[in-house]
Amino acid sequence: MLQKKKEKAMSKFHSVLSRREFMKKIGMAGAGLGAASLTAPVFHDLDEVISASDEGKSLEPWWVKEQDYEKPTVEFSFDKLVRPDMAALTTYTTYRDVYGQDLKNHPIVKAWGYDQYLKYKDQQSTAAKEGLLQKLPGNDLKQKAIAEGAAFGHTKDFPEFFLGDPDPLTPEKLGVPKWQGTPEENLKLVRVANRFYGAAKTNATTLWNEHYRNFFWIKGRDYEGPVNYNNYSVASPTRNIEFEDVEKPYTTATKKVIPKSFKDIVVWMIPQSDYITRIGPATTPERGRIQPASTMAYSNLHITERRFQRFMRCLGYWALGGGTGALAPITAWAVFAGLGEMSRMNPLLTTEWGTMIRSTVIDMTDMPLAPTKPIDAGMWKFCHVCGLCAQACSFGALSLDKEPSWETKGWFNYPGKKIFFIDYSKCQIHREATSGCDNCMCSCPFSKQEYASVHDVIQQTVATTSLFNSFFVTMDQAFGYGNTIDEEEFWNRLDLPVNGIDSTRGGLKRFH
Repeated sequence: MLQKKKEKAMSKFHSVLSRREFMKKIGMAGAGLGAASLTAPVFHDLDEVISASDEGKSLEPWWVKEQDYEKPTVEFSFDKLVRPDMAALTTYTTYRDVYGQDLKNHPIVKAWGYDQYLKYKDQQSTAAKEGLLQKLPGNDLKQKAIAEGAAFGHTKDFPEFFLGDPDPLTPEKLGVPKWQGTPEENLKLVRVANRFYGAAKTNATTLWNEHYRNFFWIKGRDYEGPVNYNNYSVASPTRNIEFEDVEKPYTTATKKVIPKSFKDIVVWMIPQSDYITRIGPATTPERGRIQPASTMAYSNLHITERRFQRFMRCLGYWALGGGTGALAPITAWAVFAGLGEMSRMNPLLTTEWGTMIRSTVIDMTDMPLAPTKPIDAGMWKFCHVCGLCAQACSFGALSLDKEPSWETKGWFNYPGKKIFFIDYSKCQIHREATSGCDNCMCSCPFSKQEYASVHDVIQQTVATTSLFNSFFVTMDQAFGYGNTIDEEEFWNRLDLPVNGIDSTRGGLKRFH
């Protein structure tokens, strides 16, 4: 009831405070907006207007600045970077093929102690049963059922393939030459196709030099079956990713091979419903909440990539992938390609969806693509002073430090970037003991566009100056914008967008 009153009050607040009035309140109506105008595009004639919409240009709002190709806003160092091995870094206890069926050998279980691990699992099963029987908000049978339906398309239904479908339709089978286009035309082609298939946004980058291969896993997730239908255990990182002087990619029982001639990388992202993510009370160390939004997003991701790989093979090109995390640490490549910026909580932070991105995916290709540039929307700088995600973490896994660091935290992180490192030994507790948690994502000010109409003005201000960052954090805390949603409100939403996602975000820019 209190939440509904607060939201009602906020809707009234939004209806009477104009953007100009808001800017006056924070002193940006004059000098601030003048500074913002410096970053707006300036056109001198019609030719410049036309060229500004050419293929390969940024899909970001006008106030987002582009960086040099190899200089994203987050610092990284090839001197410090060591090519990471997911098999050595993972905290997931589902990867039985890596550490064996005896979980006592898993490093995270060793860190907790086997008895504590068993207590976590008992807590999870007990809480889940109580939620169903007692019809607890966010954990009742209706919520369980909608999440179960959303799970179709994830790994329990069909595998993902590094090479794509085993028997694809190709130009050779059709008796026609493969598609030929300029890198700019090709980028537009994959953007349109992937948007149609389900990707929120698609960009591209490239291997600028051999050092960038160190941003690939030694071993990555491997979703290629057979799926264990007793526990749906898949995605164990067991095969090496290797680069070889060969004409075509191939796989064996021990490795997945990328030709050294493959340089370009398609990077795309799948959002999850920010509204449905917030259903039910926030996760606590004692109880989580069922997560149909993230489940649906993972399913969409797998289906989208299978579609995209078929599309590429029919054009005559490869799209080497195999699911989220199959080839490389995903956030790094998303930042290089300009899909968003780094965040304190480590997932990608975007201008359209904030951190409500379930995952980014990379596909290595032999199709020539025009690379897109990293961006600066002021969001990474904002993370330095915000820290709301860390405060919202019930397990103390996120850093409350004021500045990022080169120093890693724990055996589950790898060096080479200056970030706020996560303590995954604490984050993993929510997976074992409470079944799930999205507290950090829900707390992020950039993930609340639906709940605060003034946020587009805030984003423009943040992109221009960091002077008001602390004020915006305080304002977010004061008004408590939509961290949780009452479950019954959801079940009465007959106007819910398809998949619970506002598909107009990121879709307003036209190519012509």
